[in-house]
Amino acid sequence: MRNQEQENSDNLTEPTEANNRRRFIKGLGGITPVLLTLTSPSILGGEMCLSQQLSGNVSGTTNGACVKGQNPTFWRNGSSISLWQTAGLVYGTRITSPTNNGTLCSHYTGGTAFNVIFGGNTTTPLRQLLCSNVTNSTAIWIAAYLNAAAIPNYILTKQQVLELYTGALAPPPPYPNANSGRTNFLKSTW
Repeated sequence: MRNQEQENSDNLTEPTEANNRRRFIKGLGGITPVLLTLTSPSILGGEMCLSQQLSGNVSGTTNGACVKGQNPTFWRNGSSISLWQTAGLVYGTRITSPTNNGTLCSHYTGGTAFNVIFGGNTTTPLRQLLCSNVTNSTAIWIAAYLNAAAIPNYILTKQQVLELYTGALAPPPPYPNANSGRTNFLKSTW
């Protein structure tokens, strides 16, 4: 009889422990939406474009639609002319026929000037600036703007590139809001 009472007593404590666990898990159900709200949008498996993260706008877009852009070397190449046109910019006017399989910067003249996009007094064509040095910060800014203007779903918008350029918009951590930090951030977008 004593064994039966002990067995009944054990059966009573087991459901109580199970009920406590259930109540604890049930309680977490109310907290989960708050936790998901406080964490990054990628918690649900999607990726949000950086331009959306920087602006705080997540409406009307498809998660995971971001793409990286092209580096300055790509944009200086004459084979990217159709994308320059898509961006609403002019690579230049051809003055000679290329003698090799690619097109060289020197086979063109003119084109959209730097100050048309970025302001200031520099009237040098974007193409010429890219061709002179693809590793300097000017080439990086030009490439970022071309990416934003010509590549659908690029990580940044044209406006954000310009705001980063002027310092009105800070890059995301861990990049410092100094020219070197902003250009290093841009290099991470291709």
